[in-house]
Amino acid sequence: MDCLPEEISLLYKKWLSGAASEEEQEALLKWLETPGIEEILSADMWNTWEELRAKHIGEQESATEPLLPAKEAPIVPIVTKKSSKIVWFRRALAGAAAILIIVTGYVFLLQPGQPVNTVSSGTGPEEVSSSNDMLPGRAGAILTLGDKSTLVLDAMSQGVVARQQDVVVRLEQEQLKYLQETDVNTPVVYNKMTTPKGRRFRVVLADGTKVWLNAGSSISYPVPFAGTERRVEVSGEAYFDVAPNKKKPFRVVSKNAEVEVLGTQFNFSAYEDQSFVSATLLEGSLRFSSGKEQVLLKPGQQAVKSDEIQGLKLVKNIDSVHVAAWKRGVFDFNNASLQEVLRELSRWYDFEVVYQDAAASDIVFGGRMGTDLSLSQALKALQVMGVKFTLQNKTLYVK
Repeated sequence: MDCLPEEISLLYKKWLSGAASEEEQEALLKWLETPGIEEILSADMWNTWEELRAKHIGEQESATEPLLPAKEAPIVPIVTKKSSKIVWFRRALAGAAAILIIVTGYVFLLQPGQPVNTVSSGTGPEEVSSSNDMLPGRAGAILTLGDKSTLVLDAMSQGVVARQQDVVVRLEQEQLKYLQETDVNTPVVYNKMTTPKGRRFRVVLADGTKVWLNAGSSISYPVPFAGTERRVEVSGEAYFDVAPNKKKPFRVVSKNAEVEVLGTQFNFSAYEDQSFVSATLLEGSLRFSSGKEQVLLKPGQQAVKSDEIQGLKLVKNIDSVHVAAWKRGVFDFNNASLQEVLRELSRWYDFEVVYQDAAASDIVFGGRMGTDLSLSQALKALQVMGVKFTLQNKTLYVK
């Protein structure tokens, strides 16, 4: 079974839109109990959601679109590698705007801001043990200007926040925008935008390049761009939509790698707590280099420089939707270890992780869920595999 039958896809779309009759819901329920359905459930249901989303709001993101879509979480299955059977419940069919997490026979119906409702096919998973819950992150960043003064952007009002030479810096709808008023050459100053854990933000640079900055990241850049190139430095993760300029190549530099582009869209990841740097190309062309080695990427390819292997690794036919999911406000775990999952969650919810049971890190997860869940809701899907959590003073203990 490789894809959803057409009639089932139509039923699923009707259910999502709230137009499915009771009989149609029963038909969908019966089909979802088919043995082996978990092999195709996640990808096809996600594609269906994306089709509906594109129909209603369009696939192109505008400059005024909020960084994190409010309560726009899709219905997404999360399935562990050990999953052998999916049990679907009628109460899940009633919540068309919720997040659905399916793990080894358990169904969790999660709605942002609401308590977790659970139903199980056997002994229920243990509740998350935490002294206090943690809210999801939000749009926000710290801007360091050329004179070393700092601005906390999520605490400021909309409008002009700074003037540097002939460049005006404006805060508009959860993004920072640089506007160069004249073409006169002026002394260059450097700005640095930092997103602490639990924050993401977007910036439009003076040349029109758009940058989405993930949690726990930073980008340093000149204001304005001068000389024969446009050069920025990144730590953490950022998504770039580079303004075309053949006369001024755009370069992204990190701890041990460099990317050169002319005009393109790509995701760049270089966190200090991970052992690799990667660049994933979505559109255009991109040259990835490290030391004397370099590789030219085509759309749908990824280059990786890892501390654990020699040379550069080229990955073809990469899932770009997965790589850039964070930009859309989605956690997307594809055969991710517990350590990888918690590393991403810790950046968004701002906590540290202490492992009290090393065996827990061997569990592998897959699936998607919205970033607008509370921490306890996000952890619920992981607890069903027997992993226990205790939260104390922003430290998550894993047993």
